[in-house]
Amino acid sequence: TYYYWQRRIRKEVFGQINLPQPAENPELASVSFAEIPVIPEQRETTMEASFHADAVIRTGNTTIGLSNSISDRLLDRIMGGLLHAR
Repeated sequence: TYYYWQRRIRKEVFGQINLPQPAENPELASVSFAEIPVIPEQRETTMEASFHADAVIRTGNTTIGLSNSISDRLLDRIMGGLLHAR
């Protein structure tokens, strides 16, 4: 019943909205598409090349590289997650 009433309310509200008709606005009558080129991100390779792990934790299929600048709080959360993942 929730979706039934949701659909009815949406139809009623949509009927009350004053949308411009294509005849009133010529820009709405013609639809055009533009291709947006996608440039592949190279962030991962750059980040991997610039990051040097001071310590590495390996367990099962998981490998975690740690820096000396890691906060105690983050390290505690990582270690807690590893303990609970077993």
